[in-house]
Amino acid sequence: MSRTAAKIQCSNPHCLTPNPDSEKFCQKCGIPLVRRHLWVVGTGIEIYKPGTTIGDRYLFKSPRIVLDTKPASPPQAPEEVPDEIIPYLKLSPYRLRVPQIYGQLVTQNGRSSAWLLEYGTLPNEQNYSQGELFPALIKEWQAASSLRQINWLWQMAYLWNPLQNQGVVSSLLNREFLRVKGTILQLRELQLDGAPTPQLNQLGQLWAEWVAETSSEINNYLTRLCSDIQENKLSTSEQILKKLDEAAAALAREQQRSYKIYTRTDRGIARDHNEDACYPDSDRLVETFQDKEALALVCDGIGGHEGGEIASQLAIRSVREGVKNHLTWGNLPNNPDEIAQKLETFICNANDAISQRNDSEHRQERRRMGTTLVMSLPYAHEIYITHVGDSRVYWLSRHGCYQVTLDDDVASREVRLGYALYRDAIQYHASGSLVQALGMSSSANLRPTVQRFILDEDGVFLLCSDGLSDNDRVEQYWEKEILPILEGETDVAEVGQNLIKIANQRNGHDNVTVALVHCQVQEPGSSQKTTLTYRDRISSSIPKSTFLQTRKVEGNSNQKTTLQDSQPAKRRFFLLPLILLLLLGSGAVVWFFINPLAFRTAIGNVPSLNPRESSSEPEISSSSEAEEPEITSSEPSAAETPTSARELKVGLRIQIQEAIALAPNPQATPNNSASTIIQVPEQSILEVVEKRSEQVQLKVCQFGENNPEVTSSQPAENNLNLEKQPKAGVPSPDATTTINPGTKTEISAGTTGWIEANNQAIARAKRFSNTDTVGDCRPQSVVDKRTDE
Repeated sequence: MSRTAAKIQCSNPHCLTPNPDSEKFCQKCGIPLVRRHLWVVGTGIEIYKPGTTIGDRYLFKSPRIVLDTKPASPPQAPEEVPDEIIPYLKLSPYRLRVPQIYGQLVTQNGRSSAWLLEYGTLPNEQNYSQGELFPALIKEWQAASSLRQINWLWQMAYLWNPLQNQGVVSSLLNREFLRVKGTILQLRELQLDGAPTPQLNQLGQLWAEWVAETSSEINNYLTRLCSDIQENKLSTSEQILKKLDEAAAALAREQQRSYKIYTRTDRGIARDHNEDACYPDSDRLVETFQDKEALALVCDGIGGHEGGEIASQLAIRSVREGVKNHLTWGNLPNNPDEIAQKLETFICNANDAISQRNDSEHRQERRRMGTTLVMSLPYAHEIYITHVGDSRVYWLSRHGCYQVTLDDDVASREVRLGYALYRDAIQYHASGSLVQALGMSSSANLRPTVQRFILDEDGVFLLCSDGLSDNDRVEQYWEKEILPILEGETDVAEVGQNLIKIANQRNGHDNVTVALVHCQVQEPGSSQKTTLTYRDRISSSIPKSTFLQTRKVEGNSNQKTTLQDSQPAKRRFFLLPLILLLLLGSGAVVWFFINPLAFRTAIGNVPSLNPRESSSEPEISSSSEAEEPEITSSEPSAAETPTSARELKVGLRIQIQEAIALAPNPQATPNNSASTIIQVPEQSILEVVEKRSEQVQLKVCQFGENNPEVTSSQPAENNLNLEKQPKAGVPSPDATTTINPGTKTEISAGTTGWIEANNQAIARAKRFSNTDTVGDCRPQSVVDKRTDE
């Protein structure tokens, strides 16, 4: 512990020169100094005072805020991750709103239970002497606009499920933890849930405390909303989100939005060709207004001379065509989930186009060409961000610079599985290898991330390849180069050109591509404010029958806008259906008399419409899964899409919703009494190992709750062998497991068996990503981009 004048180390790994705390740029190399202000949680720091330095590294600014004076050096990390910080790691996909563990704070005596939390890159000029990194939500509430108030509530409801899954949802009910950085809700820290478990109606109770200071336009709306939550009329966070989506859409209709987009791609100084691609075309400035297309794309090709540039161009063309043909701006779907689903479909179509090109040219393993992709698409009052790979999107405002996307690489996967801290994981060998990219495998294995954000203030979104983002160049230069856009001191074209120069001069190892999207929001005048009327029913989307009607308010010259319902008149068409029924009935009678056998066969193959004969129940999908996938545990979340026989490709993983029976070989079937049967319980996870014309071989990755058994109706004297794959890294004396027929034998993960490809239980199974280790199934092969450099 010392009180000497603090020196800030340059974050340039080739410089590392100490600089006075008063300097903004390194005195030796000229790079802007990165200041990482961190929040301390835990015990053991009470003895330190502002101005002192711990461990010759962390400068105390206030009792809970420290400044890392050596940002280029990896922070201290534990040998084993303790349980208390695992929720932070597993919530890393929500890093925009949930703090991340930066490192461990080691005190003078070498003992500490304190941890350092980071929140993105904050402005250097901000004053932290008051002991807070961000203002409290409640202090900013009254001065906020109606749309921003709804926006903050939306983000709280959005975080409810993922925090509840990690046992820290009480963090949303702790008023001290609720902070804001402009439009973004920020949790200061997390706390473990106690008993009793927090309930959703407590969120309504908390919000009700703020009604008195809510703007008049939404006061009645919020009062009714809180009442319905407390009375459990809105019993899920998804229902609450739909009500808040409805309110935000109505409030935002009176706002005016405009967008300026500039893109530029460059070969760089170390490469002989450019594998990157972008849309709009490079070195082009596009200006659009609300309800007009403002699409931006950046792709970083993988494959070197083998075709990375082809893959990136294919991806741009495919996604562009999808947006152009299926998202007509005058007829966009009103349901945000539907928009997100369409964007995911466009990405999967691009993946299939590249994969088919690879297959047609017989490219295998590392010879396959591929690409990363990041996309931004503003629509109405929101912006949709989609990505696959490690190209990034940053959100820059006057309140800070925040990385929106989470890299699809090994390091990020280790963090979200709870295995390592991010600053420690990136030190590992192959930490930058990709776990998914476009073109590497079937779309059944692809999991694009789609997020959406409400826009209620000016901001800049930066899309870039790792030619710029490597070595923290965005964190270093955002305040000097990009922030002036919001102050009107420069424009996106000039900034885009400067960022390319910075990437080539400071990195220079790769191609570099940037897309800058400047969003400008104009608030409505006081006479155009929107007053919301609460509706009791919950719609699955914001229906087209909902409209804003402007009416004159008695005794007031101001125009008020009220959200109302209109019910379209019912149209009755009796004659046409009657004629069709008569024709169908007559045709069936004629068919029966001409060929009764064929008629009975066809009727017998028709699925029963009797609800009593169907064991499957309708699935209810969560809107949050479409926006930002919850990758918060070592068990990957299943998609809500049923699996068809044609999708059963090798490597696909499925989760069955009902028990199935597997046979030991393709010739034997579960219906054959002379075969050994593997009973696999519901909720088990399986992987497709081999596929033949009408059957597939499945390997059990992880069993469901019920104990799996192998049974046989064979006589006891006949022993049968069941093929079984040994676990990775575990030697096996032989490749088979002997089953004693006539008895029940417990089996383990790794067992394989065969089943018909058109089995209904398989068709109803859910499919999901295979980028994680699940039971006996290993992750899909990664893409090491360093082989292209």
